[in-house]
Amino acid sequence: MKKFTFLITLVAAFSFAKSQGLEAVVVEKYYSSNAADSINADNNGAITPLHVGSITYRVFIDMAPGYKYIQLFGNQDASANVLHPLVIKTTTNFYNDPNNGQVFPQGNTVINTKKNTTLIDSWLSVGGVCSGKMGVLKTEDTDGSIGNSNNVLTNNPGGVFGVAINSVVVGAQDGLMPGTAIAPNALGLGAATDVFDQSAGGTFSTTNGAIAALGGNIGVTPSNMILIGQFTTNGVLSFSLNIQISNTVTNVAEIYVPNNVQQGEFLFPGLMYTSSTNTNTGVGIETSGNEFESASISIFPNPAHGFFTINGYNVKENTSGFYSIVDISGRPIVTKNISKLTQNFTEIVDLTNFKDGLYFVSVNIDGIVTTQKIIKE
Repeated sequence: MKKFTFLITLVAAFSFAKSQGLEAVVVEKYYSSNAADSINADNNGAITPLHVGSITYRVFIDMAPGYKYIQLFGNQDASANVLHPLVIKTTTNFYNDPNNGQVFPQGNTVINTKKNTTLIDSWLSVGGVCSGKMGVLKTEDTDGSIGNSNNVLTNNPGGVFGVAINSVVVGAQDGLMPGTAIAPNALGLGAATDVFDQSAGGTFSTTNGAIAALGGNIGVTPSNMILIGQFTTNGVLSFSLNIQISNTVTNVAEIYVPNNVQQGEFLFPGLMYTSSTNTNTGVGIETSGNEFESASISIFPNPAHGFFTINGYNVKENTSGFYSIVDISGRPIVTKNISKLTQNFTEIVDLTNFKDGLYFVSVNIDGIVTTQKIIKE
């Protein structure tokens, strides 16, 4: 059988130093299901039960202004050696709405999206959630909620999940905004997407396929984020992504991968992610790293001219951790252990002996991990 070969040669000429389009990978905790949601799913014959406390995660690609999203992919070389696997998995099974669940949701009407548990279905996307609607962070949603025809999805746990997604609750935000929900072009995926249809399963993977937005797609809010997937599970969610974006003015493409960087590609470690084992804690939004629990970590300024600062807030007293800095090839430059931290701590990092350029800073404090790219000037 003829193998599908993913074409990336068009981007081989650009240089590492010009990497700038990908700003973050953002994971939003969108919803936490309750007993009424579970009963609705069971009554409608869901293949995978919707367990109480299941979390719906949304994954966004955060791009700089002037960039458009092209595709998510896994690939291999001409000898079928795997270069960059695309993997999205959970330790249990993905939940799929039994009536209007879709692998790619943009074809659903708003009317069908309002039915039963369709709004928390698991799927892949290039920005769209249903006909005429794009996915945005709930915090960027300014037009309320489409609601629900069956009076479910009303859970309002607050805290890390923000406001409710059903308009039964005053001030609800469903993370949908008007926009052109273009259809993804699925290449070489075969049966890999069955776990987002009506087949019980917990792993989506490909080493020779892509989900592409033909012509590219930009976000509908100033943050320029594109929603590439939504995943509901009562287990631990993890992924390893590879993406292509493009400058809308120059049409120069950029490919970002989490490891195994090849010529013409950019390293972005935040494309790998694993959620907390306790799905009911954490913050609603996380960028380019593992889940924060009750704490938060910030890294600034960026660009940095000589020094930058790591600030931690609400960490456990006397806890320990470390930070590491790698260059754009993935080569470790600095690793330092830090211990006996106070609840709110500050660590000053000296970059004066580093060459100017792009680096990645990863901070791990008591299992709280964040990764950020930083430019030394």
